[in-house]
Amino acid sequence: MNQFFTSLTPLQKKFFYVAVFFVTLALFDVLLVSPSNAKRVKIEEETKSAEEAIKGDLKILSYQSKVDKEKELFKPYYSDSIPKDEEVMSQFLGKLDSYVKEFGLTLTKNNRSNDQAEESADAASKKDYLTYKADLECSGNLEDIAKLLYKIDTSKEFFKILKINLAMKKTGDVEEMKAVMTVAKYIFPSDPELLKDSTASIAKK
Repeated sequence: MNQFFTSLTPLQKKFFYVAVFFVTLALFDVLLVSPSNAKRVKIEEETKSAEEAIKGDLKILSYQSKVDKEKELFKPYYSDSIPKDEEVMSQFLGKLDSYVKEFGLTLTKNNRSNDQAEESADAASKKDYLTYKADLECSGNLEDIAKLLYKIDTSKEFFKILKINLAMKKTGDVEEMKAVMTVAKYIFPSDPELLKDSTASIAKK
């Protein structure tokens, strides 16, 4: 090797050094730089994938947080059990009766609606809530009737006026507004499974 090196001219030695430099550089690239770059790229890809996964998890957690907040907000309106049909109707009719009295109206009818029987057990079982219906008939001045209607439709008891018929009623010299309506009450069970044993009996009532 020494003999080979000493036999080289100064110019050849320069080319030799240059060749050795590039060979060393190539070996350095093959042995160290390329594997290091490949590993760096792999780490970057894994980091990016992890970041995307974390973003996805954060979105899920954000959605879950919103759902939990909404659940907590509506929790008072959900029932953990299904009360007996007679109890619901008794409370329902009693509440309507108190509304009518609150506005000084004359109550002429307040009972379970005939429409209650029109809903079949099959139709009721496809819903995630229970519906109770009452026929209500009362009379009084227009302003008080309007207050009653607003009270019913904005009640936290989940009441809703399904249909209504208003007509002027004259008793002697006094004119009154007569209101005939069907009112519904809704119950939302917290667990849909609770509906299975109750929908059939309610539809048959």
